Amino acid sequence: SLNSKVGSFTTSVSVANTTTETDLFNFSLPANSLSTANIVYGRIYISSFNHQTGNFTLKLYYGTGSVTDVVSLTGAHGSGSRGYIDFWIIADGATNDQVLAFDCWIKAERSNSTDDSNIFKAGEVSDVAIDSTVAQTIKLSAQWATADISNNINARCGFAELIRA
Repeated sequence: SLNSKVGSFTTSVSVANTTTETDLFNFSLPANSLSTANIVYGRIYISSFNHQTGNFTLKLYYGTGSVTDVVSLTGAHGSGSRGYIDFWIIADGATNDQVLAFDCWIKAERSNSTDDSNIFKAGEVSDVAIDSTVAQTIKLSAQWATADISNNINARCGFAELIRA
């Protein structure tokens, strides 16, 4: 097998105090890259996550296909939280048969916190049928339901690679 980088970013992207859906990571996958049994895998490092009010939505796109997790958050999730989002786009046997998946894991960095009450988790899986014989945009976006000065997520850097079967 041969892995190759297909996307990366090193400039921070923040979604704060807004209800606008904002891309954390966005790149174009060339035509015919995601053939049978190939996988696009990516990881985004979250350098800070703070929540005060409203729901939080993460959404992974492959072309017009998408998978979404709307997380209903209650109470504040404190400053100093950091973690990562992993995502996969898996070719499932044909040029128009894929599985989209992502997992988000963010832990509060508090010296007195040893339990799981300060862990934020999200994730989802969905089947899509997107034509991989043409170039497709891959992106991961974030959105707050409520604009609040304390609602923010900062993606510090990330990468995506194509894993060929």
